[in-house]
Amino acid sequence: MRMMGERATASCGAVVAHHQAPLGAVMRELRLAEKRAKGEGGRDAFSLVIVKRSGGALYVTAKWGKPVALMGDLCGFLQDDGVSRRAVYNSFAWLKDLPRDQPAMLASLLAYQLDRQADKTARDKHDVPGLAQRLAALAFDTKQHPNDAHNADPLAWLQHFMSAAEFLARETPQRSLTPCPPLTASSSRWTCSSCAATSSSATLAAMASAWCRPGPRSRRAHCA
Repeated sequence: MRMMGERATASCGAVVAHHQAPLGAVMRELRLAEKRAKGEGGRDAFSLVIVKRSGGALYVTAKWGKPVALMGDLCGFLQDDGVSRRAVYNSFAWLKDLPRDQPAMLASLLAYQLDRQADKTARDKHDVPGLAQRLAALAFDTKQHPNDAHNADPLAWLQHFMSAAEFLARETPQRSLTPCPPLTASSSRWTCSSCAATSSSATLAAMASAWCRPGPRSRRAHCA
């Protein structure tokens, strides 16, 4: 088997679109995203496209590592029940008027805005000043992302990055996952003693290690 070696890189294009979006258009966006990751991203990068159902799209092309970690942390902050849904969009009201060469000013204003949009519990849970500092630093770090045709300057790139995080946070709400307790068998049917979900599938005999999502019984889900 031919090995790629330690210097191998991975580039990826990804598209998030509504399930009724034309498949041909989605595939075109996907191919373009892959090209951006390898071209404008300088390889070893990803290019994410979020096609909005209402029209328009968000484009985020960046390296692996810091941008991915920051995207996850920002999503976690925005998912918090104590953070306003308008936290990101309220920042855009003044973002467009900022000088394009003032990362310190950007970090300060972002920290102020995000802090205002969070309650005390959320502020205690998340490092809001640190999050704002990381966002500002990444926006001006062209080694981590390109200023491409979709994002002509650092602030335009940051707007797409934060909007993508807000979209992903909104579409993937946090759920508290708890293990299902052991199942009981009766008449060849397996029943979860916690949520009463049943199945006759033999493959679910090991559901003791599955996960049960709290919520209305009709919406409970299990994954082995």
